Amino acid sequence: MIEHRNVFLSLFKKYIQNVLRVNFLKRNVTPISCALYVTRKCNFKCSYCIVRDNREYNLSLNETKRLLGLIREEIPSITITGGEPLLRRDIVEILREAERLRFYPISLFTNLSLIDRKLDVLNYINMLSTSLDSLNSKNDTIIGVKGATELIIRNIKKYSKLQKQKKFIMNINCVISKDNFDDVLDVARFAFANDCLLSIGIVVNNGIPQKELINNEKYIKVMDELIKLKKKRYPISNSLKYLKTIRDFKSFRCHPFLIPRILSNGLIGYPCNLQIQKTTNILDHESFKDVLAELENNHYFECSKSCYLGCYAMPSILIESPMVMIKEFMAFTAKIRSKT
Repeated sequence: MIEHRNVFLSLFKKYIQNVLRVNFLKRNVTPISCALYVTRKCNFKCSYCIVRDNREYNLSLNETKRLLGLIREEIPSITITGGEPLLRRDIVEILREAERLRFYPISLFTNLSLIDRKLDVLNYINMLSTSLDSLNSKNDTIIGVKGATELIIRNIKKYSKLQKQKKFIMNINCVISKDNFDDVLDVARFAFANDCLLSIGIVVNNGIPQKELINNEKYIKVMDELIKLKKKRYPISNSLKYLKTIRDFKSFRCHPFLIPRILSNGLIGYPCNLQIQKTTNILDHESFKDVLAELENNHYFECSKSCYLGCYAMPSILIESPMVMIKEFMAFTAKIRSKT
């Protein structure tokens, strides 16, 4: 627990440094976390996914371990994702290495279809996240696999009961699109009933919201209800400011490199995957500081485009709002303590 507290303090320190960099020094942000795609292969076919590639090359276990070691030099927390990460036979070893390197928190994003075969992953994570956009067969259409929704729901109910025992938090991510306006609040109620966090995203194309969402009364009504739930302290992991931002599609300054995406071959792009100015392979470097030096090259990046991808928008909005971040940080740490 002391080690975890130290990593949390390191994470918070990085956040404060980035607030100073952005608001006073006009310098580039440095990463506070990252998303590592250990594979881009997937057994689902989600309609809005831009990551899935069943031909993509994956690093070996030893290469992945070296990659994790380099990342940990500068980044304290990590999300292991895909594709479907549980398709990797060595996913338990990868997570075990992440824990050994003292990443914290360690999040695993999975569609839960293979979790019964890989139960040991629960021993090495702090958050288990999955996607659920509807409770009915409409979700099967969205993810492209008949009968998958029933399996996901069953596994959410099953493994949410292990949160206290295994010391992890379960998070349900619901992506709002033109196809599921009527289902979002049902998913929210299901999440709360099963002691899960809820996170909200929206379907975007190259960072731009799906056109059917803009000025849509149904969408606005759903967002208003989610904002009310957040104000009532229901466990929604998005900040109130983020929810209000995506409700009205307000503009904001984007700082995407706060949480860079690292592909399954070790490639990292700067500043983000939507506006790549430079790429490099982390494994071609001796240290992560060298990676940052090559990518940034002392060039101050300022983006005028408001990208509504949650993994870019949420941390960017919090960097601009320090008091909001402190409040959310305290709430999240309290949630983790309640599970440990």
